[in-house]
Amino acid sequence: MVVISVMMLCFHQGHVESWLAELLKVTRLTVHDVIRSASTAITEANFNLLEFEKVFPAQVCIFLICFLLLLIVVHSINFVVCC
Repeated sequence: MVVISVMMLCFHQGHVESWLAELLKVTRLTVHDVIRSASTAITEANFNLLEFEKVFPAQVCIFLICFLLLLIVVHSINFVVCC
């Protein structure tokens, strides 16, 4: 399970728009941290896809599985072109 920690609190200080902008900024940082953790996990030597799917949110899994498939396709194309 991924533990999401919010590094800064959003306090309402004025207009709703400014509060929402600050909330959006914190949310983006959190999502970025989760994606960074997941991308580190897929590069580990003992990577297990089933465990990966249990640990990270579904959207992150889909994103990184697509990335892995893209890498496989690129390597395959490079192999065919070289031979």
